[in-house]
Amino acid sequence: IGRFTGGLTANWLPLGWLSTRATFGYDVTNRQDTQFWPTGEVNPSAYPTQNLGEINVTRAQTSQLSVDLFSAATYQVSSDWNGRTAVGGQFFRNLTTNSFAQGRGLARGSESIFGAATTDASDDYIESRSAGGFVDQQMSFQNRLFLTAGLRLDDNSSFGKNFNTKPLPKLSASWLARDQGTGTLNTFRLRAAYGQSTQQPGSIDALRFYAQSAVRRNAESSSGVSLANLGNADLKPELSQEIETGFDAGLFGGRVTLEATFFYKETKDALIEREIVPSLGTTTTQFFNLGKVSNRGIELRLDSRIIDNPNFAWDLTVSGSFTRNRLHELGEGVEPITLGFIQRHVEGYPLGGIWDRPLLGFDDANGNNVIEPGEYTIGDTAVFRGSALPTRELGVRTGLSFFGNLFNVAALVDYRGGHWIENGTDSFR
Repeated sequence: IGRFTGGLTANWLPLGWLSTRATFGYDVTNRQDTQFWPTGEVNPSAYPTQNLGEINVTRAQTSQLSVDLFSAATYQVSSDWNGRTAVGGQFFRNLTTNSFAQGRGLARGSESIFGAATTDASDDYIESRSAGGFVDQQMSFQNRLFLTAGLRLDDNSSFGKNFNTKPLPKLSASWLARDQGTGTLNTFRLRAAYGQSTQQPGSIDALRFYAQSAVRRNAESSSGVSLANLGNADLKPELSQEIETGFDAGLFGGRVTLEATFFYKETKDALIEREIVPSLGTTTTQFFNLGKVSNRGIELRLDSRIIDNPNFAWDLTVSGSFTRNRLHELGEGVEPITLGFIQRHVEGYPLGGIWDRPLLGFDDANGNNVIEPGEYTIGDTAVFRGSALPTRELGVRTGLSFFGNLFNVAALVDYRGGHWIENGTDSFR
């Protein structure tokens, strides 16, 4: 793997109250994967084809180009009100190319595709582009009340041709209700925000395209095409809207800070790959905007400096969250979607929840202290066991500083719970 990442940023301040910035970025990765089975040197029962010698070579390049333009003007409306108006835009291009070559039936000692008994090759070219612009307005009143409003518009090459982009709004407010340096409660801030965002489809999900295929007639080969992807001209991005409220408090002269946040996020038009009627004679699946998902939760954080001396300081941070995820709609006529062996998308349950046939009972009938086949009963149908995503998280971090931060020691304990994880290792054993 060879990778290059580069960036260039230019800043210009034409006036004291006006600032502009332009950022360009380029990231390119070149990768080559080679699989080689030497002729006659592998287990023929495990690899019957590869025992005759096989080599596969894949060369791929992935590049990402980004352009970010930003301009902001700050000004004073009155003695109490200050404002900032900002506009900007972004452009992104992602390009992936890859070529695959295979040779089977190699001469002993050969590691070359050239000269193999049979050869095969394929290639891919996938490109996506997106562009967006925004306007953002901020106002502050006496450095206590802060208001923000903005609009953003995005377009992406992965959208269906029948979809017209729509602006995405955002609103936020923050009020510094208390700002005193003494007492138990020093600062107290209330905040609330609302915003919308989108998640675009895959690069080629909305496109109808064909794949070249070989056609053999009367012992002669010719080239033909077959439908590789049905596409969907009405495909649009997933739309999420989120509301967030909370407060920040400073206690005991700033030595303790407390943050609490409640959020609710709802996603509509979730992208679902749905099976279609085979009699249409096309591909077996097609993407639609069908699903509806919600996430809600509470996030808490406590930062404290228990000891604060010039030569020794002790910090303690405790953070935690409780979340709930639900799939409300999967689309009319869409059956639950299975992921792997025991995960499913089912309406009314968490995304990717764990579903498995339950153990109904067991009895050591022969008394040998081993539960053997025939001594247990398993249900006929799978039932919901629990979420595959953590529903509660807790983190505790503590740090010690010596001699004015000349020497530091820190430790972190991280906990996640309220979910199930498939033990693939034991399943394999």
